[in-house]
Amino acid sequence: MVVEYDGAYWHRGRIGPDREKALVVRDAGYRMVRVREAPLKELAPDDVVIGPKAGAHADASAVLGRMVERGWLPARAASVAEEYAAAGQLRGAELCAALLDEVDHLSNSKRRRARLGADKLVVLASLGLDWAAG
Repeated sequence: MVVEYDGAYWHRGRIGPDREKALVVRDAGYRMVRVREAPLKELAPDDVVIGPKAGAHADASAVLGRMVERGWLPARAASVAEEYAAAGQLRGAELCAALLDEVDHLSNSKRRRARLGADKLVVLASLGLDWAAG
């Protein structure tokens, strides 16, 4: 699972490179939620748009909500994610531990874990260099 945050200041006018990077990540088999700060728009159906001063809880809740909506979390983890969002505030380590336990259990199942190959890493690195130069 990859989560990327795109701030409006740094990512305005970067639609092409941001889309290309997301395609490389998704083509490697990873699920990705891109958090886009308004007024930026979603680039893919899995992206979420948050307000410029939304705060960490709202950002995390939006990401977890998208993961629940897409069915990417097992039932117990989805329940914990919904509990977190309903709390309306940042929560402590016990909640993170509960989510990580569920996700770790899922990743240790018979599912094959996706890996970024060297060719994909080269593409990601070049995108990063293009971004830094731009």
